[in-house]
Formats: sequence, structure tokens, C-alpha cells
Amino acid sequence: MPFAPEFEDTYFVAVSYAADMNNATCVRVDHEEFVGDVVQEIKQCIHACSALICDLSLSRPNVLYEAGYAQALERPVVFICSTPLDQLPLNVRNENTLHYSVGQTSALREPLRHRLHAALSLS
Repeated sequence: MPFAPEFEDTYFVAVSYAADMNNATCVRVDHEEFVGDVVQEIKQCIHACSALICDLSLSRPNVLYEAGYAQALERPVVFICSTPLDQLPLNVRNENTLHYSVGQTSALREPLRHRLHAALSLS
């Protein structure tokens, strides 16, 4: 997800909630202590994960890269997005994506909990 203040609510209200409700641990690298290269740390986290929640909002190139990396490792990826879905790049536009509005992430909590449960069932 974008590491920007306007997305903190998404993480704390919806993403971490969905993980907690599925007895999963939610890891976001910018909230972790580690030594070394951030990209390598992200790759290690993706490699170790059972599923990934990917926020496509703003179509950040690094987020798209990380989603592709997870898919290449055959990790289930749950996509969420606050950007209009028709504005997403072609490679992710057709993914089954939960749309939400920034500032109204409480409405994302339950759909994301259910979608994450389905993804974890695949792993």
C-alpha cells in the first residue's frame, strides 16, 4: 500500500482488522524494525507470507511490482483500491478488487475479512 498518511486509516481500521479476525499476523515493513535493504525485506516478507493484501490505490509502481512478485511466488493476493478501478493499469484492472473510499475504511472491514479468509484457505 502507499506509505502515505491518508492510508494509515486503511491499514489500522481495515487491513490489520481483517488479519486479526483471521488469526493472521499483519506485517507492514514501514512499521517493522529491521537492518538492511527495504526492498530485500519486502521480498522476504512476501516470500514468507501465506497471503498478501495489496492496496492498488494511486497505482504506485513499487506496489505493482510487489503484487507481481507475490503472484510469481503463487501467493494469494487480495486486492483493495480507493482509486477508480478503470484507472488501474491493464495488468491489474481485471483482478477481483475490493473498492473503498478513503476515510470510510470501516465499510471495508468485513468484505476484506471475508476475502482474506478465502485467500488463506487457498494457501
